[in-house]
Amino acid sequence: MNLNSLLFALGQTTSTPPPPTTDQVDSGFVYVIAAFIAVWLLIAVYLFWLNRRQESLRQEVEQLRQEEAERQSTQAPAPTAPFTELDPKLEVSGTPQTPQGNLRG
Repeated sequence: MNLNSLLFALGQTTSTPPPPTTDQVDSGFVYVIAAFIAVWLLIAVYLFWLNRRQESLRQEVEQLRQEEAERQSTQAPAPTAPFTELDPKLEVSGTPQTPQGNLRG
């Protein structure tokens, strides 16, 4: 007897299992409901955690914005037009200035 005929014989001798009883169906249904509730509880806990984390990050961003505003208000205000005054050392005519002193030291 070769392997193929043995597998064919085993396939022919196995029968389908009997249909489940009402008690088995009811106990299986309880497990399905329990799993369904567990999944929804996990989703709810995860969403609650995400909401808390988002609120924490929102508060941190607001605190950083306030600190930045305070830091900018304590610093000297930046000039609105930084190039309004001419440097008296520069020549306007466009001729280059000669360096004073030795450049080597």
